[in-house]
Amino acid sequence: TYNGTTTLRQRFDDAGYTDEQLNNLFNGDTFKEYSHHTLKFYYLERGGSISYCKLKFNMPTLPENSLTVGKKVVNAEQELKADSPIALTVLGSATCCIL
Repeated sequence: TYNGTTTLRQRFDDAGYTDEQLNNLFNGDTFKEYSHHTLKFYYLERGGSISYCKLKFNMPTLPENSLTVGKKVVNAEQELKADSPIALTVLGSATCCIL
C-alpha cells in the first residue's frame, strides 16, 4: 500500500525501469507527446454477491485506425480563422477522407 504523493515517472523508476528507458518514455514527469499507450485491466469478482468495478482515467481514447489533426499556433498575435489552410500529408496505406 502506498500512502504518499508520487509521479508516474517515479512509479516506473520504482518498478525497475533503467534511466535510458525512462528518458525514452518521459519528458520530465509526464509521457512524451504523441506516445502510444494501452491500458489493460484484469478484474476478478469475488462471486456470491453483488460486485462492483469502477475505473476512471484521464487519457483521451481514440478509435482504432483513427487520425486526429490539430493546428498549433506559433505566433500568438496571429489572427485565428476557422478556415485557415492547413498543409497535411498522410503517410502509409490508409485511406483518408476530408469531412
